[in-house]
Amino acid sequence: MASASRRSTPFGSVLVIGGCGFFGHHLVRTLRDQHLAWPISVFSRKPDVNLLSEVDYYPGDITDADTMKELLGKIQPCLIFHAASPDPFTDPPNPNAYVQVNVDGTANVLAHAKASPSVAALVYTSSLTVVLYDKNGECFDADEDAPIYRGPVTQKEPYHTSKGMADVMVRAAANTHLPHENGLRTGCIRVPGIYGEGDENMIVPGLQLAQWGLGCVQFGNNTTGFEPVYVANAVHGHVLLAKALLEEASNGPSSQPAEDQVTTKRINGESFNITDDHPAPFWDYMRAIYAAAGHPQNPHEIWVIPAWLVHVLAVITEWAFWVIYRGQRRPKVMSWMKLEFVVVNRTYSTKKAKQRLHWHAIVPRAEAARRSADWGLKWIEGHKNGQEKLD
Repeated sequence: MASASRRSTPFGSVLVIGGCGFFGHHLVRTLRDQHLAWPISVFSRKPDVNLLSEVDYYPGDITDADTMKELLGKIQPCLIFHAASPDPFTDPPNPNAYVQVNVDGTANVLAHAKASPSVAALVYTSSLTVVLYDKNGECFDADEDAPIYRGPVTQKEPYHTSKGMADVMVRAAANTHLPHENGLRTGCIRVPGIYGEGDENMIVPGLQLAQWGLGCVQFGNNTTGFEPVYVANAVHGHVLLAKALLEEASNGPSSQPAEDQVTTKRINGESFNITDDHPAPFWDYMRAIYAAAGHPQNPHEIWVIPAWLVHVLAVITEWAFWVIYRGQRRPKVMSWMKLEFVVVNRTYSTKKAKQRLHWHAIVPRAEAARRSADWGLKWIEGHKNGQEKLD
């Protein structure tokens, strides 16, 4: 396809903020391969990994007002995907990094997107960790109306609280009363933990444990609901939301006040939960990946570690790391922030995304497990020399 014809793609010029990250580069690849956008620009602090051909890369910081203004003026995007965020498990732990990127950076992006005459819509990659849990640290089939973190950013949960503040800001920036040239349409896709090709948080450690003969170890009784999302299913949700927002923009503002619009159809200023739409116990997910990698587990040979003991071990390990590494490192496996998803219920409703975006999980769990395992085995093989061991 020639460059001239690509300029007439459904999305036109698109900017992906954070397009070099795990999720971001999958989104960029989909935009390119499905001919959804042209030109495609990526803005990243360090655009030196996950680079794709036919994509323009720009280095910079989203908290820099001058840089953001200059970039939007240069590329004149019609659509912005904002997928930048520090990893929840980044070492050393630094709450200020979440404030700078998720709160201050998002505010800066929104301010310049609203001021830009070219930008019609912005899609933000939010997180289902913004949902407030009950007194037991759980949630059951939580929908988008469930209470969420709204700030301020806390030392204990900087990722959750900062993503909640960003989620609120993005939705509040939506404007339904102005024409395309002067208004901004926004929406949030709330995702749980994303897995798939490129995931070094769940896939790589899980496969390493299976290769070491530890796939038989189970934390908790494996009866609680767990809902991650395969990366392609998450990308699909972002694309559908972008299409819906741009369609609204092209049709002009609604003749009715926002509060009088039919709530079952509203897209602008809304959030949408996206998961694999297949809640199941955590170890069911992991054993599907183990089996796909050639390490099936015999259900009669599982070693069960009770949930209360998992909690105790995680606390002890985290304190030991804090003392030994002076707060600069966290355990890769025995971290309560990771293990709580194994032993408590965390399930979410995707009904709203199905009704309003016509979303569905395009990759079923079995195929997602196979693709993830294939990638993970190649990653492990390629990192055997000098590979950092799991803690």
